Order: sequence, then C-alpha cells, then structure tokens
Amino acid sequence: MTPSTASPAPDLTLVLACYHEEAILEASVRRIIGTLEATRWNWEIVFVEDASRDRTRELLGRILDERRDPRLRTILHERNMGRGRTVADGFRAARGAVVGFIDVDLEVGPEYILPCVQAIRDGADVAVGRRVYKFSIRGLWRYALSTGYARLVHSLLPSSGVSDTESGYKFFRRETALMLIDRVTDPGWFWDTEIMCRAAEAACRVAEVPCLFQRDFRKRSTVRGVHDSLVYLGRLAAFRRTLAAETRLRASDSFWRERADAFADHYAARGPFVRFVRSFLGRREALLERWLRAAPGTRVLEAGCGHGPALVSLVAQGAQVTGLDVSEAMLERARHTLEAAGSRGHTLLCTSVETADLPAESFDLVLAVGLLDYLVGWREAFRRLVGWTKPGGQLIVTIPKRPSPFGFLRRGPGLMLRRVLFDLPPIVTAVTREELEDAAREAGVRLDEVASCQGTMWAVRATRPVAGHP
Repeated sequence: MTPSTASPAPDLTLVLACYHEEAILEASVRRIIGTLEATRWNWEIVFVEDASRDRTRELLGRILDERRDPRLRTILHERNMGRGRTVADGFRAARGAVVGFIDVDLEVGPEYILPCVQAIRDGADVAVGRRVYKFSIRGLWRYALSTGYARLVHSLLPSSGVSDTESGYKFFRRETALMLIDRVTDPGWFWDTEIMCRAAEAACRVAEVPCLFQRDFRKRSTVRGVHDSLVYLGRLAAFRRTLAAETRLRASDSFWRERADAFADHYAARGPFVRFVRSFLGRREALLERWLRAAPGTRVLEAGCGHGPALVSLVAQGAQVTGLDVSEAMLERARHTLEAAGSRGHTLLCTSVETADLPAESFDLVLAVGLLDYLVGWREAFRRLVGWTKPGGQLIVTIPKRPSPFGFLRRGPGLMLRRVLFDLPPIVTAVTREELEDAAREAGVRLDEVASCQGTMWAVRATRPVAGHP
C-alpha cells in the first residue's frame, strides 16, 4: 500500500474496488475526482486492486504516477479476494470520518456521493443508494433479478427496511463501518446483503438516497443470471441459518446469566414436566457419580458449576475446588452451600470458559457438565478445558448427542415446546460420536469412556497423557 501522509484526517474516504476495470478506469477516475474537487471536503480515495488479469493494475499505477496526489492511495491484492473483502480492506485503511464505496463503472454516477455523505452528516449511521432504474428492454432481466432478490431479502432477513441491499453505493460513519465489517464473513458479492443485515441487528440509522441507475451496455457484465441467482439463494439460506443459530446462542447466554437461579428453583418443585427433566438429571448424576472420585488434595476445576452440587461432593472427599459460572446468583448459592459443607479453600469466579484466565496445566480433574450444550465454539472451549488439565489428569464433560430421539426439541417448533413445557433455553450444540473423537484427537486427550445418557447426551471421561507415555 502506498504510504499515507501525516495530514489531518479527511472528511471522506472513498473506496474504489478495482477488478477488470481496464476499459473504464481512467474515465471513471476523472469523473469521480472532478465531483470530489467540486466539494469543500477534505477527501481521499483508496483504490483496492483485486488481482485483475487485464491491465487494470498497470493503468492504476499510471494514474497515480501522473497525478502525484497524496490523497490517492492504493492497496494491491496478490490474489483475488472477492468484492466484499476488497471493500473491507479499503475501509480498514480509511482515515475519513465518513467512509464509503461506489462501483467504478459509474452506472450510478458520482453526483450521488454528495447527498449520501450529507445524510451521514445529518445523523444517519449508514446511507445507501437506492437504484432507480431507467426503463429498458435490454435491462429488464437485470431489473427483475435485482427486485426479486430484494423481496427475498426482506422476507427472510432483517435489513433495516432498506429496499436495495445490493446497491454498490454505500456510505458509513467510520466507527460504524469498522464495527460492522468485523461481523461480516462473506468475501464476495453477498457481503452487501450481510453488512446491511448486520446494520439492522445493530439498530443503525439507515438513510436511502434515490439514485438513477443507467446500465452501460458497452461494459461486459460479470453477472451470470441463473447461476448467480442459485448461488445467492444458497447463501441467503446459509446466512438465515447463521442468524437463527446466533439468536439461539443469545437466548441461551441470557438465560444462564439472568435466570439460572429461577431454573434451579423450578426443578426443585413438583410437576409432570418437572418430573421428566429431574429424572434425566438424576440419571446423568448417577452415571457421573462413579467417575467423581478425588483423593485428598486433588485440585478440581468445574466450568459451569451452577449452585455447586458436584463441588460439594468433591470437597467432602478432600479436594480443593475452583468453580466458574456466568451467573452471580448461582455462584452465591454455591458459596453458601460450600461453606455449609465445611469448605474454606474454594475459589468461585464469575466468568465464562471462553474468557477465564487460569494457569495452564493446574488441575488434576476438570469438569464441564451441561456446559458445552450452549457454546457455538465448543471445540475451542474443549481445548481450553484440556489446557487447564495437568498431564495425567482427567477431564469429565457432557455434550448433547446427535442424532437423538429428542432432537426435535432443538429446532423449529420444538424450541417453543422446550421453552413452554420445560422452561429450558435453546441447545446450541449437538455432536456425533465421530465429531467427539475428532475433537479429542485435536485437543490431545485419550477417551477412556464414552457413555450415552438416555440417548440424548454423551458423557465423556478422558485423560490428558503424560509426555512420552501413550
């Protein structure tokens, strides 16, 4: 990338993603710079060249050499990264208070930069050019594809009511842009849809600016109607599943942080559905009880300890215990329970397994019962649990089983049944035996025993080997 100057931060950074723009680049750059020069803004342009196979990079170098303008900067990709990744790289390099991008072909002209930036200055977080199509028989197919896709997005995804999520004409407050692009994963054209959905999730204020779209039939379109439509449909479906999984994760996290103590009280009471869940919990405890053996002085960590029944059992055997949980209320119960049991050396921390700062290889026994169910990144959590286990130490975990006769309670209408009948949050993770074995190999532990609890959950006892020993 060409070096930036030490001049004050500009009012606007315009990102131009360049890929196979040989035929139009020089004329488009002249029009864009002419438009920006007519404003009173302090501006810069960041060109991001995405490994074109034509003369785009050569022409871009010539433009910068001829102009010698420090407001023009370049990022050169060594391999093709996709339109979304190209724009995101430009945003990350931007210094302007407002950052935006437009398509270099200027089928929507640069004159609409002004109202988009003004919309940001008037209070919007995001300004999007809403394409108004000039009627043309030759352009009718493209219009039908764009409007049809927009309706699909509105019906399937949150999009802040924006009618044209795919418009290649978007401007953001810089801090908003940096927040959003870190949440967008698609590197290609679907990036536009995804960033607008993320803006809707973040409750961003979005302004739409009507912009005349004039198809340049001299330029060969890279859009492949049927093929690209099928690809977009697949990505829409995949992203919809991603959003649903994130919703379940937020619901589970909120439940265990804010309602875990109510859950404990609920299942201490009586009732037909309560009896069903208590029966399952009782069978799980009976299965694990024979594994929970600790010699005096054994150092034990339980992640997701709740109100501490397992810790109390281990304290009675002389173990030194540490408990982690995200619920302050449950930790307070655990504290009272442990003190009533005569424990004085216990440690209780309000933190998650993902963020806990514990010394490596410090515990002889590590437990995580009913925890991995609610973590999308269960493999990373599993590796962290192993990392806290001493060589030669044991790890005991449970995780939902897949397939399961109760799998219908984990998705669709079953999620509502799970909540209404059992007052349980959504399960985020369920794994096969093969996935479990793969995770154990990756983490470097030996599976000593894997048991199925009522066909719905794996109970696992594993050992972290000592170096040099099988």
